[in-house]
Amino acid sequence: MRSHFKTADLNRDPFERPHEVEPNHPTHHYWIHGDGVFKTLGEDFVYRVAEQVLRTVFTRSNFKRATGSAGTLRRFLISFHPYTDAYLFVLKPGPVDKAF
Repeated sequence: MRSHFKTADLNRDPFERPHEVEPNHPTHHYWIHGDGVFKTLGEDFVYRVAEQVLRTVFTRSNFKRATGSAGTLRRFLISFHPYTDAYLFVLKPGPVDKAF
């Protein structure tokens, strides 16, 4: 069973002007995380490690897309709700792409 919630209108109380972008808001005021890696490993740890991993990977001079089909990530669009579309990615045919 899956549950999808519209989170755009959540947590508007802490902000004086909730419809304006203010980059100085503390992240804990507006970031909503599920039960995935953020909860398992902890938000602070995931942010620090992910930042370092991405920084290291993308600063490599030989970082580029692989040639041929190995450099293509297959994706397909799925509609969870009339207003919520998302692209899902799979590397090879398997249970995920056959389920939809």
